[in-house]
Amino acid sequence: MRHIRRLLDWRRRIIAIRRAYRFAHGRTPSLFFPRLYSEKIQWRKLFDADPRHAVFCDKLTTRSYIAEKGFGHLLPELIWSGEDLSQSPIRSLGFPVVLKSNHASGQYVLLRDCAAMDYDEIADLTRKWLAVDWGEQLMEPAYLEIPRRLMIERMLVNSDGMPPVEHRAFIFHGKVSFVATIIAFHDKCLSSIHTPEWERLNWKAINEPLDSKLEKPERLAEIIAVCESLCDGHDHLRVDFYDDGKRLYVGEITVYTWSGLQPLTPQSADADIGEYWTLERAALRAAAKIARCKWGEPFRL
Repeated sequence: MRHIRRLLDWRRRIIAIRRAYRFAHGRTPSLFFPRLYSEKIQWRKLFDADPRHAVFCDKLTTRSYIAEKGFGHLLPELIWSGEDLSQSPIRSLGFPVVLKSNHASGQYVLLRDCAAMDYDEIADLTRKWLAVDWGEQLMEPAYLEIPRRLMIERMLVNSDGMPPVEHRAFIFHGKVSFVATIIAFHDKCLSSIHTPEWERLNWKAINEPLDSKLEKPERLAEIIAVCESLCDGHDHLRVDFYDDGKRLYVGEITVYTWSGLQPLTPQSADADIGEYWTLERAALRAAAKIARCKWGEPFRL
């Protein structure tokens, strides 16, 4: 009965992944022979429970990892972390900060004036954050065992008060393949995607493309060098950088970009990006995982 329950759980999860993928992309994914980037992210969610991924899905251990690699000077200032917001100094801070959780995506609040915030409302929001099991919610197993914490970091802003330029570098097998740059305006965010040689790629994901030409970042070589050091030995990760015009900051290291559920334009971009990522013996590894393990358990063929 134990084995039957395990196989039924696998069936349930595969069906759920397929349903979510069809809803997002309008097509059925190939989960055992993935070719597209979005399909390979689904494969990772189902069949790749590499324990190293949990380091990157926890924003606090990511900071430790970056520091251990020799890039602690690139981290934004961490003011506080803990489980109970009432134990934090947030009500006495006199500068803009970012309040977020360490264990999920999209759980953050930008606080430019802590004295004017509604503390009770913010505290209630953080309790809801900590109740979320992100690993189960999107079936991303690296989030499952993360101790849930809150974090306060100093907010990064340019001299004009706007957010800094963000560079999201996509690294496959230790090499940067392309960089998506996001620029915030007062009413919108626009993006531009380039190769490491700074040739523009006609791809669109979440943000509308920037109409004008984007000059090559002065610190592009540093971005590439840091990425390739941080991601050495991993088949695919994304590293986010912030550039305020004076220096670089490393933000997050991402394992499941967009959870593989963001349509790309043109559709051929999904296949083009998928070609950067080689999954050795994907079908065999998936079948062996189903035969021998529960979902979310580490396993190597």
